[in-house]
Amino acid sequence: MIDINLSGEFVANLSGDYRFNAVILEDVVGPYSQANYYSGGGAGPLVSPISGFDWAAASDPVSVTFDHVAREILGGFDGTTGSLPATITAGGIHTHNYTHTLPANQNENNVHVVGMIIDNATGEILNGIKVELSGFTPNSWNCISPGNCQDPGTGQGAYSTYNACAAACVTTAINEDISNLSVYPNPVKDVLIIKGMYSSLEIYDIYGKLVLTAESAKNINVSGLTSGVYMLNINTEKGTATQRITIAK
Repeated sequence: MIDINLSGEFVANLSGDYRFNAVILEDVVGPYSQANYYSGGGAGPLVSPISGFDWAAASDPVSVTFDHVAREILGGFDGTTGSLPATITAGGIHTHNYTHTLPANQNENNVHVVGMIIDNATGEILNGIKVELSGFTPNSWNCISPGNCQDPGTGQGAYSTYNACAAACVTTAINEDISNLSVYPNPVKDVLIIKGMYSSLEIYDIYGKLVLTAESAKNINVSGLTSGVYMLNINTEKGTATQRITIAK
């Protein structure tokens, strides 16, 4: 349950239909398979200014993770009717409260709340602020022993999901039997090279979601994955080798 208290101190006299509003934003939503019309460079270059992701070098479709996704607009598109008086005096302080239950499929670690004041006559946002959630300890897990993942309760565990921990928490004996496998480069940008005998592989993101599968091959194309940390499972006749890899664009 998110409790949101908006407070606005006004520096000028106002008269009209002004309203409070609040928006729930979530980062790291996805990944989703999206059409990429820049793939191959035929439509010209396109490099994201913040992440540095090169769309022309990526596949079509491409796996994309989104930030700043509006999950809920608590006051509706027009703001909350009656949340501010029709006449506002300079120096006056007005408040409004919202409560929102975050669905289980949304990650509180990636959620922000945007509060704003809207001029309903024009649609203009007069002022706004974005804050992170606070007051909770996120779940995390450590591999205590082969096949045993535990949440330390501090939020500082090595893995943010149980599935990611379980994928990494394999028996030492299996890893020793297949230690002849070689995986490089790490960090990797576009192509991951795997030397050694194996049958298939899976790549999971830090939330334990399967994002890529492939049959045995020396070169694995990971250009469609976004920058970040992933868990690589390599399946052989003797078991599964697990390695953490970093994709850096």
